[in-house]
Amino acid sequence: MIGGEPAALPSAVAEVFDFRRSELLPLLVIPIAGIKIACHFFVQDEIEFDFDPREITGPDRFDALLKFLTELAQLTAKPAVLTPENGADKPIFRAAPLAGLVEYVAV
Repeated sequence: MIGGEPAALPSAVAEVFDFRRSELLPLLVIPIAGIKIACHFFVQDEIEFDFDPREITGPDRFDALLKFLTELAQLTAKPAVLTPENGADKPIFRAAPLAGLVEYVAV
């Protein structure tokens, strides 16, 4: 979506940031197992997703979320971290790119 309206996927991520400069807010929504995972494009060196925790209604959806986290880490070759909103310094789960596993980070 661009500016709240459905839009075709751009061919390059640079196009997404061109929209941000024009004050149209791009948003990519990825449906996974009944969960709407939203990708925000705030800065170029970080990918940020969010989801509504109320959509995690059972173990199948929870497993799908962890699988998404794992695959994201593997595809980007960078750690993928699940945190509370506005809590980048408070990880809950962490997926390492090479391990293929998600680690619970104890509080």
